[in-house]
Amino acid sequence: MRRLGLTLAAVASLGLAVSAAYAEADKSRDDRSIGARTSGREVTREETGNESNRQGKIDDKKATERGMAEAPAVAQAAGVACTIADARFTGAGKSGSVNVQTYEISCQDGPGYVLLSKPDKSADAIECLAAKASADDAVAKGQKPGLVCTMPANADPKARLQSIAQKAGARCTVTDATWIGFSASTGNNRFEVGCSEGIGYIVDLPKGAGQVKTTDCLVASAGGYQCKFTPKSAIVAHIGALAAKTGRPCQVADARLLGATSRGTNYYEVACTGASGFVFETDATGKIGKPIDCIEASGIGGGCKLTDVSAIQSSKGAEYAKQLTAAGVNCNVEQFRFIGREGNTQREVVEFVCAGKPMGLVGFFPASGKASAIDCLRAESRALKCQLTPRASIMNALTSAMTAGGKSCTVVNYQVLGPSVGDGEVLEVACGGGEKKGYIVDLPVERAQPKQVLSCQQSASRGGDKCALPENV
Repeated sequence: MRRLGLTLAAVASLGLAVSAAYAEADKSRDDRSIGARTSGREVTREETGNESNRQGKIDDKKATERGMAEAPAVAQAAGVACTIADARFTGAGKSGSVNVQTYEISCQDGPGYVLLSKPDKSADAIECLAAKASADDAVAKGQKPGLVCTMPANADPKARLQSIAQKAGARCTVTDATWIGFSASTGNNRFEVGCSEGIGYIVDLPKGAGQVKTTDCLVASAGGYQCKFTPKSAIVAHIGALAAKTGRPCQVADARLLGATSRGTNYYEVACTGASGFVFETDATGKIGKPIDCIEASGIGGGCKLTDVSAIQSSKGAEYAKQLTAAGVNCNVEQFRFIGREGNTQREVVEFVCAGKPMGLVGFFPASGKASAIDCLRAESRALKCQLTPRASIMNALTSAMTAGGKSCTVVNYQVLGPSVGDGEVLEVACGGGEKKGYIVDLPVERAQPKQVLSCQQSASRGGDKCALPENV
C-alpha cells in the first residue's frame, strides 16, 4: 500500500486551526484491483474478453440479453452502486483457481465495470480504467493481458469522470484520466484527472454508495504526491499567476501551497529570482491578500521553505539593532522572533534575546519614526508572551531584585497583576524553600530592586491585591 498523506501545520500565530488530510490510496494490485486476468489462459470453450468476439464465440445480441438479465444481480453482489445503462455477458474463465462468469456493464451515473461472478454467488468488480491499467501492466511484462472494457459507452472514461468530478465541486474540464489504485479499507477507487483549467484533481470514487471526494493537485503536491497530469511547472505557473495579483514584483522561481484553513483560506509561498520570497493568501471567494515577507511568516504552515530565511534574518537583525540603538535602547541582538503587526498602527512587533538582559525585550518598529521597546515582564501585562526568553531567566532576575531590596526570596513563580502607579509593574511572586511565603511587589521599570514589597497578608489586610498563585494560597 502506498500512503499519500498530508497534514498541514497549524497557523499558530494567526490563531487559525489548519487541518487537512489526504486520504490513503491502496496501490496493491490484488484480484480486486488488477482485474480479470485468467490463470495461464486456462479458459473454457467460451473465452473471455475481446478474443471471444474475434473468434465469434458469443453472439452480440445474446450476450447483451444475457448481460442485461444477469448483470444487475452480479453488480449488487459485488457491492457496485450502478444504474446499469447497458450490459453484456463476456464469457467464462478462471480467476486464479476459481471458475468465473464475466460481464461488462456501463453505468448511467459513473464509470463502467468488469464483473466476475463466482459459483458461490459472490462477485468482484473491476473499474474499466483499473482493468486497462492491469492489462497494460501485463503487456509491459510480456504476459497475457486480462479483461478490458470494450463497450462504446466505456470507451471514454473522461466523460464519466467529468460529471462525477463536477458534482463533487471540482472546477475541471477533464482532458486526461487515469486510475491510481483501489483501497480495500475504504472501498474507494482513486483516479487522477487532468483539467484544461491547469490544476488537476484526485478523485476518490466509492465502489458502493458513498460520497465522492476530490482533492486538487496543489494539496496532493503539498503532501508529497506529484500528479501525472499536473506537473510541478503547472503548479508554479498557477501560483505565480495568483502572486502577480498581489502587486509585488517577483520573477517566480518556485512556488508551493503552504496550507488551507477550515474557512477556505489558502496560503501560498513563492520564491523570487534575485529577490526575497513571500507568502500570500486567498480567501474562500478567491480574493488575494497582501504579501507577507518570509521573515514575518514563520507562524504560517511552518514558514518559508523555498527562501533562505537565515540570510534574511541576519540582515534584518542588524537593521532592528540599528533602529533600537537610534531609539536609545541597548540590545546586542543574539536572536529575534517576529511576533506580528499591531492592528491599529501596523508597527512590527519583534521579540529579542539581548546579551545581558535576562528579562528579554520586545521591540515596536513603525514604518517611519523611532522604535520603542519593553521587557518581557511588561509585555505580559499587554498580553504579549515572550517565547525566546525562558520564564526561569525572568524568575532568576526577580530573585536578584528581591535580594537587592532586602528580601530573601528565591522566586519559583510569578504573575503580572498590572501597571503600577509609577512606571513599573505590580507582581505577585511566590518564594521557594517549602514555605508558603509570597509577596505583592511594585517593581520599577529599571528592575534593579522593588519600590515596595508587601506580604500577601499585608496586601490583603490593606485592601490591596490578593495573592492567588498556588504556592501562596
